[in-house]
Amino acid sequence: MASNQNIHIIKAEQEDGYLKITWTTKGDSNDTLESSDRYPNVFLRDSCQCSQCFNASAKSRLLLMSDLDVDVTVNSLKVSDDGHTLDISWSDGHHSQFEAMWLKKRSFNPDEIAKREIYYGEKKQLWNKKFQDEIPKFSFPEVLNDKKTRLEWLTMLDRYGLTLLQDVPCDDKQLHRLINKIAYMRLTNYGSLFSVVNNPNPNNLAYTGATLGYHMDLPFYEYSPQVQFLQCVKQTSCEGGANLFSDGFYTATYMRDNHPDEYKLLSTTPVDYYDVGKDSYDFHLAYRRPIICVDKADEIKAIYFNQQVRAYILNLPLEIIQPLYKAMKLFYTLLDENSVKHKMKPGEMVVFDNIRVKHARTGYEMKEGGGRHLEGAYMDWDEVHSHMRVLKEHVMGDVYYSHSDQ
Repeated sequence: MASNQNIHIIKAEQEDGYLKITWTTKGDSNDTLESSDRYPNVFLRDSCQCSQCFNASAKSRLLLMSDLDVDVTVNSLKVSDDGHTLDISWSDGHHSQFEAMWLKKRSFNPDEIAKREIYYGEKKQLWNKKFQDEIPKFSFPEVLNDKKTRLEWLTMLDRYGLTLLQDVPCDDKQLHRLINKIAYMRLTNYGSLFSVVNNPNPNNLAYTGATLGYHMDLPFYEYSPQVQFLQCVKQTSCEGGANLFSDGFYTATYMRDNHPDEYKLLSTTPVDYYDVGKDSYDFHLAYRRPIICVDKADEIKAIYFNQQVRAYILNLPLEIIQPLYKAMKLFYTLLDENSVKHKMKPGEMVVFDNIRVKHARTGYEMKEGGGRHLEGAYMDWDEVHSHMRVLKEHVMGDVYYSHSDQ
């Protein structure tokens, strides 16, 4: 986005419920470009930034919907001599002033709307087994101490759903250090921080040496944790203990294109998950949803798959059970065929998208040299995306919907 000094309003005129603004901007080659945008009157009146309509400290609208005239019209317009501001007098007696940059950021031009989509998160880049040597890697100390590096890391995490941090001190304080830089840990029935170690009386299969199939953590929550952190404090020197990761969005997309019947079954049939036990408290969690969750446009939003905690009931018609199992088997096979494998070393941490990337573990035996210790925690994308926007303001000095420009 050009600076405010490079955007000038040269004309503003009314057009039947709209305000048409014509301006000049300087392009990358320093040439002057002329363009125009249209804004609904009601949008501009509703977006007034004066102290009566907008609380600058809370960055919130004071104007109530009950007080808004949705058919408001313009009485008069005035562009400042330097072309940087526009004054509007409204039919309801109110007066508004807008800066050119503020208006340009909120253009209804389809190209500008498309650019603003990144405000809500990175466009997902799908991957398969070829991703093995392309997993984004970052220095843990640099991520902690350098905002630009932290932004680059979180951008890769959002885009690919899987990252590896290196040079992590081998103690149980590092997850707190990292997550506290972003926001806070997600609290679950296993607490805020959990230790993945062998336990003779486990309340979760992760606390054993058993092989774990491809899964997401905690699908029995209505709002499951979305970002997972696993820090390797100690790794078994014996065979096993490696992690495998597979892009559930890639697999679901492949099924949609090549196995539409199975895809439809997995995206429309609710499957039951549960977790019963005791940790921070006595718990009995249960939820049901389709394995592939999509929005109304059939865009894949999340993958809820976990064979280990799928409930021993299926509240479904009898005739759908066999086709469902075949579809789940196909989905699992495709996950495995397109996975990457990494046996973490002490001082490494994987961070991944829990509702997108499915992870697994090769089994290992508890014998001499067989000890293994991972520290784990969760966050939610809301907090991560929030921090990314804050970092963009610090690093790039510009982010859509920021009110710091006025």
